[in-house]
Amino acid sequence: MNEKILALLIPISAVIGTFIVIINVRRFENSERLAMIERGMEPNLHRPANNSNTLRFALLAIGIGVGLILADLFESLLNLDGDVIYPAMLFLGGGVGLLLAYRILERKEKEREAELQKTHP
Repeated sequence: MNEKILALLIPISAVIGTFIVIINVRRFENSERLAMIERGMEPNLHRPANNSNTLRFALLAIGIGVGLILADLFESLLNLDGDVIYPAMLFLGGGVGLLLAYRILERKEKEREAELQKTHP
């Protein structure tokens, strides 16, 4: 197969595959809600937002961005090999971002537990 055609088919098939997965997940959620309604249960239409995932993603993105900036600085100022420093700094920045998110969520959980201990001795 021609390499140019293959290069076009890969992103197209990735987008189509993503939409197929999203449609199937929505279809499953809908059938699950209908089954709950038939059994007399109240479907949980308004699930509480999971802020921990948002925090993790935000800090991961910030860490990756900082890693890219540092990699560019290291490459230009210290004349380091870009093929090595960019992936290294991406993983390092992303890891630091995820570690920071873990620490923040851990602290919030401890504060929540301490508050529950005060209200329910």
